[in-house]
Amino acid sequence: EFKSTHNGLMHACGHDGHMAMLLGLAQEIESKGDFACINNIALIFQPSEETNGGAKNVCDSGIFETYNIIEIFGIHLYPHLKIHEIGCKSGKFMSRASEVNITISGKGCHCAQSEYGDDVIFIATKLIDELYKMQLGIDKNEYTVLKFGKINAGSARNILPNQCVLEGSYRCFDEDVFKMMIDNTKSIIEHIKVEYGCEVNFSYNEGYPAVINDTSLFLKLKQIYQSKDNFKVFDEPFKISEDFSFYSRKCKSLFMFLGTGGEWPLHNPKFNFDENVLQSGISAYKDIINLYVIK
Repeated sequence: EFKSTHNGLMHACGHDGHMAMLLGLAQEIESKGDFACINNIALIFQPSEETNGGAKNVCDSGIFETYNIIEIFGIHLYPHLKIHEIGCKSGKFMSRASEVNITISGKGCHCAQSEYGDDVIFIATKLIDELYKMQLGIDKNEYTVLKFGKINAGSARNILPNQCVLEGSYRCFDEDVFKMMIDNTKSIIEHIKVEYGCEVNFSYNEGYPAVINDTSLFLKLKQIYQSKDNFKVFDEPFKISEDFSFYSRKCKSLFMFLGTGGEWPLHNPKFNFDENVLQSGISAYKDIINLYVIK
């Protein structure tokens, strides 16, 4: 009854559950009035998380200034935690993500006469090899990602195409590390252009910033769960990304995971969750709000 209106398509990341939790919280705030002594509680129903970064549009709307929002909290469903378990960490939590595109252009020809053309697919493999070697040279404690998930080239098995397009993702937490990855990519590309005599176009976007959890807000969350057994403090940050990070540029922020305990990971077509877990998310929000209620 909650399937997509687009036949055969699903998003499979739990955003419907996130909205449902916030609606449940809204209902409890309205019906019980337990939190009336707080100046304001803003509930943000954000669109477009994984297309153009809806959080940035929310920030640009002026809502933070209009309602004097000074702290913000968010919850994301996560199958790799026990069901109903809350997971979080202070500081670096989710990585910055940037989309990278590389187009290699040359002279196409018949594969049996490759000496008359440019083997752009071979050149692409050499480029990827050099880029991956470059990433191996970065300190593992920087938690970087440099991967290409899509390669598009060619129309026939015996024709060397005149173009090969690579689409990938660069991820890290530190701005200086990101700049280093971009600069090194440009340097490697220049070397490839000289060695193989081809044209290489490189482009990338700024993407999403890293999610950095405020330490003081994390300690407040820890205070809530210190006597409970359903709280996990993560040892390392995650290389997945989230545009919740834009909110960090407006005020103190804290993002956390809520375990669904499922077998299938996010974005898998079989991803699903027990809807009872949403009540745990509502309870977590209420517990956070109660920290601000004057008794």
